[in-house]
Amino acid sequence: MSLLVVNSLALLPAPRSPQPPHHDHLSRRVLLGGATFAALSALPVASWADMPVLPEYDAEGKPLNLQGYLEDVAFRTVKVGPTTANLLRDWKWEGPAGGLIDPVQGDTATMMQLSSTDSAFAKVEDLGKPENVQLVKALGLEPELIRADMVAAAKRKSQGTTFYDYDLALSPKTCNQEMATACLPTKVILLSAGISGGQLHIMRIDADAVQWKRAGVALRLLRSSFAVPAAGEPS
Repeated sequence: MSLLVVNSLALLPAPRSPQPPHHDHLSRRVLLGGATFAALSALPVASWADMPVLPEYDAEGKPLNLQGYLEDVAFRTVKVGPTTANLLRDWKWEGPAGGLIDPVQGDTATMMQLSSTDSAFAKVEDLGKPENVQLVKALGLEPELIRADMVAAAKRKSQGTTFYDYDLALSPKTCNQEMATACLPTKVILLSAGISGGQLHIMRIDADAVQWKRAGVALRLLRSSFAVPAAGEPS
């Protein structure tokens, strides 16, 4: 069964944070031909009104809504090699490549991984435009992900390093022929990649459909916190 993948993940309202990251969005539609449908729009991600309540912040960084969270909700920084990311303080990470658990919502991701490998490139832009990068080859991903649909691609800068951020959706190899209008993705993969100091730095978060429904907004916010120290700063 063929698909038309629509950038439905990008339709989720962006979470507010004290210092929201700047993104140059380069989202695209991937047309696979034939009978088509909006697969990701059918993925069971709740509407914003139905999403679990997550912390929101005003312009000064003060929490606006803490339903289900401790009053002093905060973030903590996790570090692997030179890379860092900001988790909600109470989230448990079963690292270095384990899942994420929120004490209020339950499992939020099957995997979060931060890694760094040597690179022959000086900056991530040397890989080409974000939407044209062959991710499996460029980022050393498992071959299965060559089937994944690139739902969104974006570019952002953090601490002097440019990162390419991707939302991927992996559907089953075969679809139920009785499902005339849907072949739902079974996994969402969030990626962020940047090159600094001769190394390719990658953050990856995997979530199944239930976890994405539970915490998709928070996972995208987490992905946007991925960073490496600016040149000259201590790692």
